[in-house]
Amino acid sequence: MTQFLLAVFVLSLLPIVVAAMMVLFAHGRKEQAFGFIIAPVLLVAIIGVFTGGFSGVLLAVRLETPGARIATGVIGGLLLAFAVLLVVAFAVQASRPLPVSERAGRTAWVAIEDRLIELWKRPPDEHADPLRAFAELYADPVFINGVATPLTEVVERARALHVAFSDHVFQLLDRVVQSSSGLLAISFRHTARHVGPWRTALGEVPATGRTVTGLGIDILTIVGDRVHKILVVADELQRLVQVAEPSGPLRPLLGGPVR
Repeated sequence: MTQFLLAVFVLSLLPIVVAAMMVLFAHGRKEQAFGFIIAPVLLVAIIGVFTGGFSGVLLAVRLETPGARIATGVIGGLLLAFAVLLVVAFAVQASRPLPVSERAGRTAWVAIEDRLIELWKRPPDEHADPLRAFAELYADPVFINGVATPLTEVVERARALHVAFSDHVFQLLDRVVQSSSGLLAISFRHTARHVGPWRTALGEVPATGRTVTGLGIDILTIVGDRVHKILVVADELQRLVQVAEPSGPLRPLLGGPVR
């Protein structure tokens, strides 16, 4: 009977634990919540609830009063079921990769960000194996704006970029890291010289020799040490305005004269 009451007491403490977890989560301390509160409490709750539930079922068999037997059996059965749910929840959480602290995640992802910039600044064919170089940082396929894109196509996009432009300079403007969600968002200014045919949504633009600058925003979803998803916003229209000839075929589509 003592064990049964102890299990009920442990069960009554769970709302308090949930409240503590919510406070920690609100302050961005998910890994501390699991490591120092959730895991130990789950273990204690599993042991206590299972022991109490099993004891309640045994007690129900020995009681003589039908009402008490039914009530004790139902409570014991519910506690056993709850213990099973706790085991499942604990197993699911334990199977996930260990969370990375915000500072450690920020440091690791800034390193990935630097490697990505260096990767795109160089023509792919300067690498002994371009596909392998990109595979070190990107999943295959990688989802770009929701579309599953084979890594071979990403390499071809990089080739096209370097055919059209040279002297690449990437200036980081802002960065937001959210380790718990695996998100890295960066805004940057890309400056380059237009030296070759540039394939755009409005047609191919021949080389002009002009230096163009545009803004870009990339929101990356990183799993492990690779980029799995990218949401890309690029200011291509502003770049087109900078290279369009006053009497060229793109000028009617872009509006007024180049300033």
